[in-house]
Amino acid sequence: MAVRTNFLENEAAALDYISGVKILKQSGRYDNYIRLHLRAVQFEAAPGINGAHMGAAFLPWHRAMLHAFEIDLQRVLDDADFGLPYWDWSADAELPDPTTSAIWSDSYMGGSGDPIDGPFTNWQTVNESGRISTNNIERDLGASSSLPTYASIAAILGNEPYDVSPYSTQSKYGFRNALEGFLITQASAMHNAVHDWIGGQMSSPPVAPNDPVFFLLHANVDRIWALWQSQHPSQTYFPVVDGAPTQRLEDVLFGYPIQPTNFAYTPASVWSISTLGYSYDNYPAIS
Repeated sequence: MAVRTNFLENEAAALDYISGVKILKQSGRYDNYIRLHLRAVQFEAAPGINGAHMGAAFLPWHRAMLHAFEIDLQRVLDDADFGLPYWDWSADAELPDPTTSAIWSDSYMGGSGDPIDGPFTNWQTVNESGRISTNNIERDLGASSSLPTYASIAAILGNEPYDVSPYSTQSKYGFRNALEGFLITQASAMHNAVHDWIGGQMSSPPVAPNDPVFFLLHANVDRIWALWQSQHPSQTYFPVVDGAPTQRLEDVLFGYPIQPTNFAYTPASVWSISTLGYSYDNYPAIS
């Protein structure tokens, strides 16, 4: 079973991640994940809800994407036990200046810039038409928003159930809408705030996966969801039958199946991370 570890606490996994991503980019397979995300954002499941965001399927859809991506990395790294690392952005929120975190060093993900520096400099990106562009990865770390803290995570972990009608950004409570970042009356904007804090392509939802930090961010989102699941074992996925297409318990999530898994992911099929064959080394340090 793959164990997903902290990017900044497992140098071998961090460097393997960077190597694997570069191999996938060179082969063109990395761009397939960008286009998958792009198509999902462009798909309207219902007014105000797309295939991957602003609805109940936000967490399952991205868990499916991470699972397929992790298997692709295992393939190119020839390591069936490789676990996709996560970036614990709440640990960096504790720093006097989060932009000085080691994750933004030239040895790891590179920092701010147009183009960014580090191992992913001068990468051609995919534009919102799905075509390769002449633009490179851009970042403007810390220019907008702030990173969510451990306290803000703790503030949403008590939310039940998983989601509530209308299963959108207008849901007044529920865990999914809080973690996605639209239930900002209770805590900071969570997932949404991290995208905005990084800036560049990461602040543009259709093409956010152009930046390889996307998968590290979402692995941490998935880790927080897994923690919530462990703390609320009686809770199940909603909606079951009354939601929009691609958003219900047994609906195939938009854009799947894809290679390399060729699996028709549904919210039901990704509810358990142990069933998918991975775990996390630990959960957020909630005070």
